[in-house]
Parts: sequence; C-alpha cells; structure tokens
Amino acid sequence: CYKISYEMSVEFIEVTFAIDFADVTLTYDGQPHGVLVTKTDESKNYTITYGTTENDCTLTSSPEYTNAGTYKIYFKVVDNDTLAEHVGYVTLTINKKAVEIKVNDVTITYGETPKFECTVTGLVEGENLSGEAVYSGAGTDAGDYVISVSGLSASDNYKVTFVTGKLTIDK
Repeated sequence: CYKISYEMSVEFIEVTFAIDFADVTLTYDGQPHGVLVTKTDESKNYTITYGTTENDCTLTSSPEYTNAGTYKIYFKVVDNDTLAEHVGYVTLTINKKAVEIKVNDVTITYGETPKFECTVTGLVEGENLSGEAVYSGAGTDAGDYVISVSGLSASDNYKVTFVTGKLTIDK
C-alpha cells in the first residue's frame, strides 16, 4: 500500500484597478444626473457596469436621478484579462434649489385698494408654484405696513424662502 500525499498552496494576489470615480454633489436643475467611472490606464481591458444595488450591476451606463435626494449608485469593474472584479459605489447628492417668494412693495394713496403681487426667483424653467397667494398685514390708515404671503409652495426639490414686502399708504 502506498501513501501519496499532496500539498496545495494558494497564493492571493492583490489586484489594483486603474479607475477614477468620485461622489457627485449638485443642485436640483430639473435634469437627470448620474455618475461616471472611468479607467485611468487606457491599456486596461475593463468592463464597467452600473446598478442600483451591489448585486445588480447590469447597466452599461449609470442610473440617472432627477429629484433632490441622496442616491447610492453601484458599479462593477471587471478586468477582462484576469477576470478580477471590484464592486463599489458612488454617492450622488442632488440638493434642493433655493426659491425666493418676495412680496412686491406697493404704494397707494389713502382710500385706494392695493394690488398685491409677489416675485418668484429660482424656479427651474417650466416649473410652477402650487397654491394661491394669501397676503396679510395690510392696514387701512396712512403709514407703512409689512406684508407677508402664504399659501404658495413648491415641490420637494426646492427650499422656499418667503420675503416680506412693504405697503405704503400715503395721505
């Protein structure tokens, strides 16, 4: 009877990928945005895919998001020569856009009825406020009054700031 013994050794090789990626932070602009992972060594034969979860990187380009929020976009890099792979993620943050709703100053003569209006700045073209403007703070006697507006809102993609205006009633 013979006794045969075999020795096996495993050597782990650390693979460094020549890729470039970075977290992306921007402000809501109504457009879809994604991320980009690129190779930094053109001689490398990589396949780069994307996904919304770590185990589902099957897309040839980054998922895109339009609305304000924070998104994890996963990527997988496969070295087609060695079959080594790396999975990581990039964070895409879309911040809310600032919108200002300012009550326009109005001057009238005692006895006239003021017409209140407001100016909106910061909305993405084609987007609107919802609701109806309700003005408060008007007086009836000669003097200056602070006028505020309420009742208007924007989508969750915006951070709205209200600015008061002034009603002046001349004698």
